[in-house]
Amino acid sequence: MRADNAHAGFMQPIRVLIEADSEQAMVWLDRAQARARAEGSIQGLNADLMFSCLAQLRRGELADAIQDGVDAVEGVELWGGGQIGRVTRAGWLAAAQVEAGDLEGAERTLARCAPPDGQGPDLIGWHRFTFMSARASLLLARGNPRGSLQVILEAAHRFEPRSLRWLGWRFHAAICMTLLGEEPDRAVALAEADVELARRWGAPGALGSALRARGLVLGDRDGESSLREAVTVLDGSICKLEHAKALVELGALLRRRAHRREARELLRSGLELARSCGAAPLAAQAEEELRATGASPRDVIRVGVDELTGSERRVAQLGASGMSNKQIAQTLFVTVKTVETHLHRCYQKLGVSSRGQLAEALERLG
Repeated sequence: MRADNAHAGFMQPIRVLIEADSEQAMVWLDRAQARARAEGSIQGLNADLMFSCLAQLRRGELADAIQDGVDAVEGVELWGGGQIGRVTRAGWLAAAQVEAGDLEGAERTLARCAPPDGQGPDLIGWHRFTFMSARASLLLARGNPRGSLQVILEAAHRFEPRSLRWLGWRFHAAICMTLLGEEPDRAVALAEADVELARRWGAPGALGSALRARGLVLGDRDGESSLREAVTVLDGSICKLEHAKALVELGALLRRRAHRREARELLRSGLELARSCGAAPLAAQAEEELRATGASPRDVIRVGVDELTGSERRVAQLGASGMSNKQIAQTLFVTVKTVETHLHRCYQKLGVSSRGQLAEALERLG
């Protein structure tokens, strides 16, 4: 089974659609995966899974992003794809794991796929930027803003001049500087520059992220308008994780200013979105802020069950049809372990305990 050259040429437009936060990205990726499975194109499917990981991450569907990323990393190890394929897949997978709060998993992913020493920008290119950006995010999540700042500045210095694509390293660096209490003027300048670049690009995810970061860098006195614009820009977009972050940060700012009623409303919305994304650290932050507003316990405790992700629904439907785990794995070109993981989540979310109950539960979902 060999990669289809036409299929490979399809990937660059998909990347543009993903970065533009277009709904069409997942539509075309789903079609591409179906075609790759029908044609038996293992390498084509693996490339689709790699970009699906990024698309799901941008959408905030972290469970799907992680599963697609795991399958993509395992696939490139089993079927080939070279060092470039490994570092790209690892970067996007680790970024999703960090957002979900699986820092140990992200550490293992990056260690497993680290490029050999001496492979510089001419050999790896922007693929290594993706890898280093994930490393910077992991260090920041571990409470090491200085280490994170060093990594993101090195990545920007080595790779950013080679591409006009990069949005995000400036506001990441600005946030680290703000946390360290260092170079406040430079931090503001970097955050402002990213907002300007994001406005030119026009994608709501990029602009919302940059505005949120500028709000954090400017602080409680001057950052409110930037955070409010971030919430407005992201409202109605597919970028629900970024929207959740903006809601929580604005709610936290208003809580500190003693505007508790509006803060509670924003924090409840942010908490609901964070939970639907599977963003455990963000959900924990929202819960803590809600409690600080004096919200009652029932406003914080989770109610109801999550909807199934797209991948979970596909596995559940095949399981409900009577297929075995091995048959499902062969049909979807994934591992049996992946099928078992999805089924376990389906049982939890649907409140069922056996395959025989899946069909009825799925029918209720519609």
